Amino acid sequence: MFHEGFAHYLEGVEEMEDAEDLKVAPGRGNAEMACLLPHPAADANKYTRGHLSLVVGSAAYPGAACLAAAAGERAGAGYTEVFCAGKSMITVRGWRPSLVVRDWRAWKPAKAPAPQPGHPTACVIGCGFDAAETSLTSLLMETVRGWEAPLLIDGGALGLLANTTGLRLARERAAAGRATLLTPHGGEAARLAQGAREALGEAED
Repeated sequence: MFHEGFAHYLEGVEEMEDAEDLKVAPGRGNAEMACLLPHPAADANKYTRGHLSLVVGSAAYPGAACLAAAAGERAGAGYTEVFCAGKSMITVRGWRPSLVVRDWRAWKPAKAPAPQPGHPTACVIGCGFDAAETSLTSLLMETVRGWEAPLLIDGGALGLLANTTGLRLARERAAAGRATLLTPHGGEAARLAQGAREALGEAED
């Protein structure tokens, strides 16, 4: 699923497989979004309120990890853990002591517990990714391949997704019924669409 701001960037990408089946999330105002947030039950705890894993915040952009984590907590996640660059960990921990902060080398999406009724879980990846860090590509691909719960791909991870392997893994997630949401701004959407075109061209050669 794509944010509606990405839709028009896909125009003209006729070669993209199943392009006519792409789903676009409708735009919503702040009040509408607030109504979607569940109110915790009186007996709720941090696990029943939701487990959010964020794979974010390179050494160059620790602030992105801080803001993404704060947004997750404000949206109601009861247990929020952040996997970030080692150099970003002190900044993120100091930002909110309630966060569980780990080096992203500890991130093992394929070994994460499967989603269970009453214990929602989700992952956000890409906020504050630095394109200069080539190791982040394998981190993203491992997550797209192995993470079973809903996955939101944002920021620098979007550009890393736009290649033959990334598109194949995204299609496999869709075929398996694993919810995936892409949230690019205009520039990221243009780069993602261009990367998709180039990847599809390479696949045809």
